[in-house]
Order: sequence, then C-alpha cells, then structure tokens
Amino acid sequence: MPVAPQFCKSEIHSYTMSDNQNELSKVELKDITFDHDEERQTFDAIVGDQHAVIEYRSNKEGKFFITHTEVPEALQGRGVAAILVEHVFDYIRENNMRMIPVCSYVKSYLKKHPEHMDLVASGIQIS
Repeated sequence: MPVAPQFCKSEIHSYTMSDNQNELSKVELKDITFDHDEERQTFDAIVGDQHAVIEYRSNKEGKFFITHTEVPEALQGRGVAAILVEHVFDYIRENNMRMIPVCSYVKSYLKKHPEHMDLVASGIQIS
C-alpha cells in the first residue's frame, strides 16, 4: 500500500547516496525543473517523474497566501522543498508581492531563514 505524501514537512534533511543502504542523496538545483501554473495557482519542482508542489492563492492587493507544500515520498528529505520555497520566494520578491504563509512548512522555513521575513505581509506573525 502506498504511503501518503508528507504535507508541509517541518524539517529538511540531507543524506548521502549509498548503493548498499536505503539512504537518499540531496537533490541539486541543476536537477530540478520548475513550473508555475497560474491557473491552478501552483509551483512545481520536477525531478525526473516526481513533482513537489506549493499551492497558493493571490489577490489583487499583491498578497500571496502560501497554503500547502507537498513532497512525494521519493523526494522527501532531499532538500527539494527548501529549493522550491526559495524559488517561490524569488517570484514573490520579483513581483513586489507580500506573502501570508499558511503552510506550516513555510512558517518553519521562515523561522530558520529570517532573511526572508521582509516578504511577509505587515502585521503577520510567524508562530
């Protein structure tokens, strides 16, 4: 029976590849293709045939609500979620938007990387 994907994962791990063990290697940026589907309001990080996804909603006032992060089991613990979050943060910054993080993974990421707090909409507390 397949294991359900982990949602809004709160920790980032990196492992080294070993043929003799069931360990995973960290995915490099060069191995990822990004896709932004404005109609579905999603960003995808594609590695091979696997898709990690960030879902969002945006409004006309330039607010960007990050609602959900999903990483398939095959990519979990390999740094893909962090790379995807950074990609989305770049998009928010380039488009002069402000985010309201709803997803627990993104909130956790912001706590570990306060250099991105300038992207958070005024009055929003990250708890």
